[in-house]
Amino acid sequence: MTFQRILIAVDATELGPRVARVGFDLATTLGAVTALVHVIGPAMTTVDEQGAEVVEQAAIQLLAEIATRAATAPTDRFAPFGDRAEQIVKTARDWRADLLVVGTRDRSKLLRMFMGSVTDAVVGHAPCPMLVVPVE
Repeated sequence: MTFQRILIAVDATELGPRVARVGFDLATTLGAVTALVHVIGPAMTTVDEQGAEVVEQAAIQLLAEIATRAATAPTDRFAPFGDRAEQIVKTARDWRADLLVVGTRDRSKLLRMFMGSVTDAVVGHAPCPMLVVPVE
């Protein structure tokens, strides 16, 4: 199996750049193209139009900053609004990713049970193999 289309899911935490670095390094090694996705959470869908534009511009800026760290620029950048897990899965499917790179934080099983985990939700529905990058 070869990976030629790698979708990298990032967020605005310290984990985002680490996940991107792993995804970009792998893409460089494999000669693959990359795309970035940063999902704007559901709470932001209830803000007014002006607020939504500000949040969307911040997401676009985040993707641009992360893209500058790539040896070759990502072919696409996505900043959809909605449920994080659903939008990551949808983007992977629509972009026809053959590998999805996501991050995970070290949380106890009890905490995950009550709070849920975006990565856990994506694992159950991803249309392609996944590489899960832990926090350092």
